[in-house]
Amino acid sequence: MSTDHVNPTRRLSFLESTFQVATTQIFSSPIYTWATARGLVNLPQVAQAMRILHQRHPLLRARIAGEPGHYRFVTDVPIENIPLKECKLSEGDDINNILEPHMNKPLTGEDRTWGVLFVQGCRPDQWWLIVETHHAITDGRSAFHLLDQFGHILGDLVSGADIEIAALDLPAPIEHQLDPPGSMDHWLKTGEAWAEKIGEISHWPIDSDATFEDRCSCNTFTVHDEAFTRKLADACHAHGTTIQGAMAAASAMSISAHLGHAVNIDTITPVDLRRFAAVDIDPREVACKVICLDTGSFNVSKESDPWEIARAYKTTLGQQLEEDFYPPLDFNPEDVITSIDGWKDVDGRHTHGFSITNTGLLPFDGDYGPVQFEEVDITATLRFGGFPLLLSVYTYRHKLRCTYSWTQPTLSRSHALQLSRQVESHLRSMTQS
Repeated sequence: MSTDHVNPTRRLSFLESTFQVATTQIFSSPIYTWATARGLVNLPQVAQAMRILHQRHPLLRARIAGEPGHYRFVTDVPIENIPLKECKLSEGDDINNILEPHMNKPLTGEDRTWGVLFVQGCRPDQWWLIVETHHAITDGRSAFHLLDQFGHILGDLVSGADIEIAALDLPAPIEHQLDPPGSMDHWLKTGEAWAEKIGEISHWPIDSDATFEDRCSCNTFTVHDEAFTRKLADACHAHGTTIQGAMAAASAMSISAHLGHAVNIDTITPVDLRRFAAVDIDPREVACKVICLDTGSFNVSKESDPWEIARAYKTTLGQQLEEDFYPPLDFNPEDVITSIDGWKDVDGRHTHGFSITNTGLLPFDGDYGPVQFEEVDITATLRFGGFPLLLSVYTYRHKLRCTYSWTQPTLSRSHALQLSRQVESHLRSMTQS
């Protein structure tokens, strides 16, 4: 049973605070999940499903109050304050034309932490459901689980089944669930040691500049069929790496091709910390429990062996995870404010390579009886330019899906599309080697 009516606030952890600073200062990090759906669903049913989820999850009732280092979740936001917007997708139009403007609107967390957009198609049984959540309350895994719960509730509403609210308690921060807990001293020393090993990445100039307010986040997508998805997974297994490793290799080689020379480049990798928790964590909970690790790839060129790069990436990432590189339990306001420095472009250059997040095989199939989520996708708002392109990778209904999101104009649309095509080309080549 939820107890947040008794204890309606809690301090944001270091990780949660980092994402609030990124949201308010550099207009980045809110997460967007969406489903391409089929079934006879109407707007009042979407509103009813929202109300149930709002009652179930304390952080969906939250707003974020206070200053950096002293942020607090206050769980007093009524469902009436959560926006539910409706629009229609015209024949031949693309959902991304609705998504991009939507994800470039501010979600500061100061008055709410989520919202929903219901997009009707040209047929009465065709629609899209876009769920926006503040990154301080969700990571990729919990955002997908929230979308799955939305689908279950809609299926039950359409079929007339009974629905249990199943209210959850206010989630504890991951920093309080790790053993040993992280300290700021260890966090900084370990991060500095790995930064020294990586060194300065190859010069990658931004394409154009604009203030954070005037930048925008843009997307493109690829979907691989079941045969290619299986072939790539088999090739990764045979070469002693993972799909994420293959993506890192393809990304590094694409940056080399883009810049026209061999590069030392790095990959920012969000890592789910739930596997390291000393307690069982309810998979349904809405919470953010990831850190971002920085892994280097050196002297990469078009002649490099991509499998060597992929194996080295996997090995290095494993070494980093063995060092108890956990976020600090205790921190001060300055720690929070400076935590996003590496996310920014500096002196006309990007400070990192790609960011790659692999949610893996999604643990649901989108079959909710009369409601079907035929496709699901995810991305996050990206307007800071430190790493110019975010690659979100996940497998759903046996198909590998990739969302490429970039900061414009620091990375132009033509260059972003060129990079995404190069990554895809390298992946295809890796399945043939």
